[in-house]
Amino acid sequence: MNLRFPAILLALLLPAAAVTARERTEERAFPTNGNPALNIAAYRGNITVESSDNNEVSIKVTASSLLEQDEAASRALARLQLDWQQTGDSITLTAGNARETGVQFLWQESDRLDLDIVVTVPRTCSLNLATGSGAIRVGDITGNVRVKTGTGLIFCRHIDGGLAAGTDYGDIVVSACTGDVNLATKGGFIRTGRIRGKAMVSTVGGDIEILCVNGGLTARADAGDIIVGIPQHSSGPASVRTAGGNITLKIDPSANVDINASSVWGQVRAMPASRPALPLVTESGGLGRHAIIARVNEGGTAIEARANGGHVNLMGEVPPFS
Repeated sequence: MNLRFPAILLALLLPAAAVTARERTEERAFPTNGNPALNIAAYRGNITVESSDNNEVSIKVTASSLLEQDEAASRALARLQLDWQQTGDSITLTAGNARETGVQFLWQESDRLDLDIVVTVPRTCSLNLATGSGAIRVGDITGNVRVKTGTGLIFCRHIDGGLAAGTDYGDIVVSACTGDVNLATKGGFIRTGRIRGKAMVSTVGGDIEILCVNGGLTARADAGDIIVGIPQHSSGPASVRTAGGNITLKIDPSANVDINASSVWGQVRAMPASRPALPLVTESGGLGRHAIIARVNEGGTAIEARANGGHVNLMGEVPPFS
C-alpha cells in the first residue's frame, strides 16, 4: 500500500503539470525629462502601476495561454498586438487582439489569453488607464489619474492630485486622495479614506463608505448603505441619497453644519439613540420622526441626507485623519 501511494499521487499530478501556461513577455523602457503622461488601453488584463525615483517609464507585458498544444498556444500568443508609442514625455501602450474582441463561441474560450501589465513610473506622473476586463491597481502617484475597467477591482493607494475611476462591475477602493474624486460603479461597493477635495460617488448595487471628505460631497446609491465622515472644517456642501439603504453621517461635534435629513419609510435617529453626542438645535421635525431640519453648533455647511427605504443615522464622531 505504501509503495503504491506515491505512484498514484504522481499520476494525479501529471495531468495538471501538463497544462502549464505558455507565456509571451515583452518589456520596454522609456526615458523621460519632465513629468510624463502614461496612457494604456488594453482590450483585457490586469494593470498595476507603482512609482520609483527613476526618471523613466518601464512597462512589462506578460501574456499567458493555457492551451495544451504548444503550436496552438503560440498562435494564440502571436495574435496579441502591442503598439508602443512615445512622443516627448507622453507614452502610449495599446494592447489589442482581433480574435478575442470579435464574436466568440463557447468552444473558443480556451483561446483567451491572461494578460498582466506591470508598470513603474516616476513619482510625478499623470495616468490614463483602461482595460476591458481586469483589475487596475495604482500605488503612490503625484498627478491626475483616470482609470476605467469594464469588469474588475480598482484600487488606488495614495493619489496626490485628482482621480476619476469607473467600473461597470467591480469594487473601488481609494486609500487617500488630495484632489477631487469622481468614482462610479454599477455593480460593486466604494470605499475611500480621506478625500481632501470634492467627491462625486455613485453605485447602483453596493454600499458607499467615505472615511472623511473635506471639499463637499455628492453620493448616490440605488440599493445600498452610505456612511460618510464630516470633519470639523468642511468647505463644501454634502448631498447624500440612497433609494434602498441606510445613511450614517459621522459628524465632528465641533463642526458648524446645517442638517436637512429625511426618510420615506424610516426615521432620522441619533446614534447611539440613548445618548446623542451631537449638539443638535432642532428647527423643525425631530429625532425619531421622518424628517428633521437642525443645526450643529452655529450652523454653516449644508448637509442634505435622504434615505427613501431606510433610516438616517446621525453620529457625533471625529473622523480619522480629519
